[in-house]
Amino acid sequence: MIAPASSDPTRPLRASPPQTAIQQIHRRALLDRVRQSSAGLVLLVAPAGFGKTTVMQQLRDALQAQGHTTAWLTLERGDNDPQRFLSFLRESLQAETWADEHAPYGLALTHRGPMALFLDEFELVVGGAVPSIVRDLLDQLPRGSRLVMGTRQPPGFGLARWRAQGALIEL
Repeated sequence: MIAPASSDPTRPLRASPPQTAIQQIHRRALLDRVRQSSAGLVLLVAPAGFGKTTVMQQLRDALQAQGHTTAWLTLERGDNDPQRFLSFLRESLQAETWADEHAPYGLALTHRGPMALFLDEFELVVGGAVPSIVRDLLDQLPRGSRLVMGTRQPPGFGLARWRAQGALIEL
């Protein structure tokens, strides 16, 4: 997993998943459904306390076991600012990206193998440019990669195209 330490001690580290509970229900059927699919977007939508983050952690572990590189970002309200969001996104992706003024938002993914980017608490990003950035990022993920989003409400961008292409799993 890519989870760099922050060089700024006042800046919270959000590039790693929360601690795993000792006792948890293993969601094997959900994990198998995702692993057996070629869908690039995995969307977990449920109210608070329904286990979205736990399922995401279990999926992250399963994908890592299959050789996927993973990156995690837990979002905050301040991430509605596109520059802040992109800064934290670059930090969580670390070596998997490089600056390219011609790439969308100056962010180019360089990873050649399958990777999985986990965005938790996406409901905190409302309106503005960030949902568009995420939608565009989804379009440039390497083949076999996934964007996994945990949210209390559907993201602020249309999902019809991914549904129609079979590129979306909704849990």
